[in-house]
Amino acid sequence: MVRGLSIFVTFLLSVFVNAQSLQELEANYVEALGDYLGLYRGKLEVPYDKTTYRSSPYLHDNDGFVKGSIFYGGTHYSDVMLRLDLYTNSLIVLSPNAGKKIVVRKDLVDSFSIGAENFMNLDGIYVREEYLGRKLSLYTHILKKQDVPDMQSARRMLQFKTKEEILLFVGFTRHVIKGYKDIVSLFPERKTEIEKLVDKEHLKFSSQDKVNSLTRIFQILER
Repeated sequence: MVRGLSIFVTFLLSVFVNAQSLQELEANYVEALGDYLGLYRGKLEVPYDKTTYRSSPYLHDNDGFVKGSIFYGGTHYSDVMLRLDLYTNSLIVLSPNAGKKIVVRKDLVDSFSIGAENFMNLDGIYVREEYLGRKLSLYTHILKKQDVPDMQSARRMLQFKTKEEILLFVGFTRHVIKGYKDIVSLFPERKTEIEKLVDKEHLKFSSQDKVNSLTRIFQILER
């Protein structure tokens, strides 16, 4: 009887100590997060099955986290580790101590930076800032879509294909820019000037050169 009571008391003490240790760990975690606690409250990211996909859904095909900053809920948070999921259009933050991968609430995100790239929340869509002028603003909406797997392949792995949409704001009016002709049609009174600039500086409008060429044109248009 005494031996059984002793075992029970020992069990209760261990439960109390473990619970106290857990509380201490939680308190230390909250203390370590400090003013950043609000940023790290959210749903955990659902991981991708890497045995199913042959490519990455993230920005620049980089599964890792990059140091950046974010305006979230009216507060600026700097030196945070971020990655952008272009398939689900989700921003993920890595908590510093527990290593949790948390999807931040999109309705609270105003803007953020990942490395040297700046992004903003445009009506629930994350877009990259390319040019911010007095009246003209240029953004790129980057998204990834699942490609149909090769049915002849033995593994039939899925992959993500990247698509980009160029958005131009003239004041508050949004335009989708597919190429050079769209710019000329928007600014017919500057057509000759634009054509001379394109010829003089050998501007190109392939997918790789389009943003730089458009940025150069808008810099001249806003002089």
